[in-house]
Order: sequence, then C-alpha cells, then structure tokens
Amino acid sequence: MQPTRSRGVLHAPRGVRMHAPSQEACMKALITVLIVIQLLAGIALGLEGCSKVLGGIYSTHAAIEW
Repeated sequence: MQPTRSRGVLHAPRGVRMHAPSQEACMKALITVLIVIQLLAGIALGLEGCSKVLGGIYSTHAAIEW
C-alpha cells in the first residue's frame, strides 16, 4: 500500500493511520545511532580506544538518564 498524493499533500492509504514519531522515540533512535558510531570509532582505535569510548558511552547514557 503506497501513500497517494492529492494537491501536493501525501495521504495514507485507507485504513492506515500515519502519525509523527514521539519525541521519546526520536531521542532513543538518536542515542542508538550515537552509541553505534562511538563503538565503531572505538573498534577503529583498537583496544585502548575502545575502553575510552565505552567510558564515554556510559557517561553519556548516565547523563541522559539523569
């Protein structure tokens, strides 16, 4: 089921409700992306870099939870 376009506005197919994602869902997605980037950077830097990155992830997560 593809969305249809009427007068330049996208419309959901019949029976499908479209809604904007919540702010909480957007924040969780952003945090997940940042953690993955930090992990990849840590792997690229080797074992020493990975431990520093994991410490950064922990402090970032703690700050967000606070």
